[in-house]
Amino acid sequence: MPQLSLSTNVPVDAVAAADILRDCSRAFARIIGKPESYVTVSIDGSVPTSFAGSEEPAA
Repeated sequence: MPQLSLSTNVPVDAVAAADILRDCSRAFARIIGKPESYVTVSIDGSVPTSFAGSEEPAA
Protein backbone atom coordinates (compact mmCIF):
# COMPACT_ATOMS: atom_id res chain seq x y z
CA MET A 1 0.00 0.00 0.00
CA PRO A 2 1.61 3.32 -1.05
CA GLN A 3 1.97 5.78 1.82
CA LEU A 4 2.61 9.52 1.91
CA SER A 5 3.83 10.87 5.24
CA LEU A 6 4.02 14.63 5.82
CA SER A 7 5.81 16.09 8.84
CA THR A 8 5.88 19.79 9.67
CA ASN A 9 7.02 21.91 12.58
CA VAL A 10 3.85 23.98 12.27
CA PRO A 11 0.86 23.07 14.48
CA VAL A 12 -1.96 21.57 12.38
CA ASP A 13 -5.50 21.81 13.72
CA ALA A 14 -8.10 19.13 12.97
CA VAL A 15 -9.90 21.17 10.30
CA ALA A 16 -6.69 21.98 8.43
CA ALA A 17 -5.50 18.38 8.78
CA ALA A 18 -8.70 17.05 7.21
CA ASP A 19 -8.31 19.39 4.23
CA ILE A 20 -4.62 18.55 3.81
CA LEU A 21 -5.26 14.80 4.05
CA ARG A 22 -8.06 14.94 1.49
CA ASP A 23 -6.06 17.02 -0.99
CA CYS A 24 -2.87 14.97 -0.57
CA SER A 25 -4.74 11.68 -0.92
CA ARG A 26 -6.28 12.74 -4.23
CA ALA A 27 -3.03 14.17 -5.58
CA PHE A 28 -0.92 11.21 -4.45
CA ALA A 29 -3.29 8.69 -6.06
CA ARG A 30 -3.30 10.67 -9.31
CA ILE A 31 0.50 10.99 -9.37
CA ILE A 32 1.14 7.27 -8.83
CA GLY A 33 -1.72 6.22 -11.10
CA LYS A 34 -3.59 4.17 -8.47
CA PRO A 35 -7.12 4.43 -7.10
CA GLU A 36 -7.40 6.60 -4.00
CA SER A 37 -8.62 3.52 -2.11
CA TYR A 38 -5.06 2.13 -2.39
CA VAL A 39 -3.21 5.01 -0.71
CA THR A 40 -2.56 6.03 2.88
CA VAL A 41 -1.71 9.60 3.89
CA SER A 42 -0.64 10.80 7.33
CA ILE A 43 0.30 14.21 8.72
CA ASP A 44 2.28 15.01 11.85
CA GLY A 45 2.25 18.61 13.06
CA SER A 46 4.44 20.32 15.65
CA VAL A 47 7.41 18.06 14.87
CA PRO A 48 10.73 19.68 15.81
CA THR A 49 12.34 20.32 12.41
CA SER A 50 15.42 22.12 11.16
CA PHE A 51 15.88 22.89 7.46
CA ALA A 52 19.01 24.59 6.14
CA GLY A 53 20.03 25.38 9.71
CA SER A 54 16.76 27.18 10.45
CA GLU A 55 13.77 26.24 12.58
CA GLU A 56 11.43 28.47 10.56
CA PRO A 57 8.12 26.85 9.50
CA ALA A 58 8.88 23.89 7.25
CA ALA A 59 7.23 20.77 5.85
